[in-house]
Amino acid sequence: MAALEALLEELRNNRISKLRLPLDAHSDMPQLLHSLTRTCNDNNNNSSTMILEEVNIDIYESFRHRADATTEILELFEVLSASPKLQRLWVDSGREGSPFYTLNVEALALVLRRAPQLSRLALYDVELAGNRAQWTELENAVRTHSALQNFGLVQCRLAEDTYEWSTDETNTLRASLTLAAAAADNVDNGSNDNDNRSTTNVDGFDPSLILEEYEPNTCYALNHLVQNCLANCAWVELLGQEFEALGELTPTALGSLGASSSLTKLTLDYFDLRDRHITALSRALETSQSLRELAVTCELGRVGCTAVSQLLFINTSLTNLTLQLNDVPMYDDPTVIEEIAVEDYNVEKSRDPTLLIAKALETNQTLQYFCLKGYAQISRKSREAFATLLRHNMTLISCELDLQRSPSPSDDLQREADMFLKLNELGRKELLEGPDIGDDNCIERHFEESIPQK
Repeated sequence: MAALEALLEELRNNRISKLRLPLDAHSDMPQLLHSLTRTCNDNNNNSSTMILEEVNIDIYESFRHRADATTEILELFEVLSASPKLQRLWVDSGREGSPFYTLNVEALALVLRRAPQLSRLALYDVELAGNRAQWTELENAVRTHSALQNFGLVQCRLAEDTYEWSTDETNTLRASLTLAAAAADNVDNGSNDNDNRSTTNVDGFDPSLILEEYEPNTCYALNHLVQNCLANCAWVELLGQEFEALGELTPTALGSLGASSSLTKLTLDYFDLRDRHITALSRALETSQSLRELAVTCELGRVGCTAVSQLLFINTSLTNLTLQLNDVPMYDDPTVIEEIAVEDYNVEKSRDPTLLIAKALETNQTLQYFCLKGYAQISRKSREAFATLLRHNMTLISCELDLQRSPSPSDDLQREADMFLKLNELGRKELLEGPDIGDDNCIERHFEESIPQK
């Protein structure tokens, strides 16, 4: 532990503010905890100038086999949270490709309660475990933490015990809502012309609508956290290790998150997001003045594409949009892909709803980066529309279509699109509409600024 003692001595002497802790089977946890505790106590007693602001914990596979691994991690989080200036905390399972470390959410709740300046919390390749009470503690800690700005779960998953209690909770909720909806229907059917009031409207509560939000036998452990606890966060990143590894989210939860006035960046991947989810999120984001970047993996139909196009028509803050489409055809019959290419445009438009997004991009004035990717199949006409939209759009400087199962535009159209993207980057909008600062040589000015300096 000589190296560790030397590191902690540097912390006490205010030489460094970042600490990386690789934990494995050979880690001397009692000594580590003792040294960190003494350092933090010295700091709280004003006898040290330690400014520990960032901690990166790498938990290697061999660490999980220790007899008291869970207790030691809880004690480590408790000690670290005593550092009054802790601002960033990352937890990783160690080397790439190693098995997941199972972390009880109690540890996260603990550090959030005791580290008032913590602004960034991110977990990578970690399995989250905990019972309902422990998840509720985490939700409360996140909701009441005023400094937390970035919250990320990247390539993470939920533990089996979490999946079990959450799925049981979903099925119990659905059962009670089904009974409530049936009772409401009975009241409605028994009402007369003079009294046609429904019990579903007395308190603004419609059990049938809520029932539609929750799929049976599905885990929604993250749902309450997303819906009610992330309002202060500017950056939210939720990426499962695989499909549904983090359970699912309801449209209401996504709408609530999108309505946050603090949100500037949102990434959602490996959730089963469909039209109703994207519609709820898009409608909430239409009037957002804060959101800058949005990346979503989803399955889009006509309703979802319409919602995204409306978002692009109305929103004035979004500058970066990435849509990754699941493996589905974007038109009615996947067998007519070659026929669609030569059919009338109006017929084509009725079949491939992604044309709505391309049309919205023609007039959008704020988006600079757009990416449509995945394995979904879009028609040739739609692919061409995404290339020709740059004849009208003067703000996009990147318009990428990486759809591996869809036809490519002609070489001429691709060269034209590349040309317009370069002109946009160099200042086409300023040249054609007139710069606010009276610069008649805006393209030359941008070109000179883009040349690397020696």
